[in-house]
Amino acid sequence: THTPAHAGELLRAELRRFLADRLGVPATAPPEVLAAVAAERTGVDEARLRWALGGAPVTDDAGLADLAATIDRIREEVLIHA
Repeated sequence: THTPAHAGELLRAELRRFLADRLGVPATAPPEVLAAVAAERTGVDEARLRWALGGAPVTDDAGLADLAATIDRIREEVLIHA
């Protein structure tokens, strides 16, 4: 099914893979570890990273759009700083 929750999980999984690869963290690292390492190395707000990596499920299209925009900003910051 193509629900906002499912799409959100796909986006989050891709962000986890991206961060793990870019920051040299094992792909099996918990989201909290990825968030802490990314925040330390890039200056991105750790709470925002934790939310983007695995916060509350996305329940609607607006939430999905917000998650996608947040992930895009995080990826840009990581590419600039890491």
